[in-house]
Amino acid sequence: MFKSLIEVQAAIKRFIAESNGDPKPFTWTADPDRIIEAAKRGHQVLDSHH
Repeated sequence: MFKSLIEVQAAIKRFIAESNGDPKPFTWTADPDRIIEAAKRGHQVLDSHH
């Protein structure tokens, strides 16, 4: 994929420049309750490793 941090940074900058050239409004489609449940599961997993 990328061979250096500089390549990653360049790819990110290209992506941002291209996205900003033709911006589209963001429409939120995810159900908030599903996001909250996923976050809770993530915290449970992280907490179990400590």
